[in-house]
Amino acid sequence: MYIYIETDTLLQVKDLKDASDDYVNDATIVASLYYLKTLLAAAGSIVDLGGEPNKITIPVPLGHGLITADVIRLIGSSNYNVEYTLTDSADQTITIASAYTAEILLGSEVIYKGLKNAINLSVTSQDSVGNYQGTLPGATVALTFNSLYWLMYHISSPAILIRKKVKAIYYEGE
Repeated sequence: MYIYIETDTLLQVKDLKDASDDYVNDATIVASLYYLKTLLAAAGSIVDLGGEPNKITIPVPLGHGLITADVIRLIGSSNYNVEYTLTDSADQTITIASAYTAEILLGSEVIYKGLKNAINLSVTSQDSVGNYQGTLPGATVALTFNSLYWLMYHISSPAILIRKKVKAIYYEGE
């Protein structure tokens, strides 16, 4: 299987096969793009702010550079390892809407910043030989030519389940 960014608006999955080497054409594929530069969370407790919807704060280092409306993913957390949109950002905390589960971060958890409008993209089947495509909203996703990004994807079907994080480059060949 190959997964790559073909143009600034096209995400491709080619030759998706199961363990028996049969093509898989009924998979559900969801992909998200993140900036290559990551940030470590600060050591400390997740704090419950309450409210409707419920909000929590996550400790981050001073000078973190995240702002309200950024999309993040917290890898390494036991309870908060999905995409969130920041509802607020302060010097040493970020706030998200989420149900609260007590957790103490060690400072080794990694925060990935998502590309705006390139989170949870649907990648759909194109033919009967395991090829899929997803469209990036080109007018609102600004990929930089010849730059690396984190591409996180989740593929599920009756025959397979794959969750991966790979580096992807936006590069046009000759």
